[in-house]
Amino acid sequence: MKFQKFLYLFAVVIAFTACKNENSSNPEVIEVASNEGADLDVSERSGVTFKDNRVTTSFKLYNAVRAALVNTNSEDAAKYADILYRSEIMQEADENVKEAIKSIMESTDVEDQRKHFMTVSAAIEKLVEGQVESGIVYKQYCPMAFGNTGAYWISDSKEIRNPYFGDKMLKCGRVDAKIE
Repeated sequence: MKFQKFLYLFAVVIAFTACKNENSSNPEVIEVASNEGADLDVSERSGVTFKDNRVTTSFKLYNAVRAALVNTNSEDAAKYADILYRSEIMQEADENVKEAIKSIMESTDVEDQRKHFMTVSAAIEKLVEGQVESGIVYKQYCPMAFGNTGAYWISDSKEIRNPYFGDKMLKCGRVDAKIE
């Protein structure tokens, strides 16, 4: 019994330290002090503008899907994924990306939606590269996503709001790159 308690305590310590900033000289790692703002519709907060209006629309819809996953709201994730799927620019997307978006919109399981979100995030990153007219887009990373294999997402805010864990580990992650 003592051994099980020790293992449990060890697992908790590992979980809390895994997302800690190990390189304190890296100014890009953001640790958020509270959950305040977690329920904001981030699609309305974006200060970034793009050269192509179709990219703007797709980015806002992607952010709406991301916000729904942050809030562990599979219904909203599906709703915004459906609109994203039907958007003009996504009709030109790779079949794997279309399938990932379709899987998000057809699923009611938020964990399943999060798995497919990783593919959509990679596509959105490619979409926004070279399209930023003003502002900054942040490429963020959670090392603990999907059994510690890690996963990226794109954000219009420096604040970490993890779509792969939602309120379980809202602040887990770091800013990995800026897209300007």
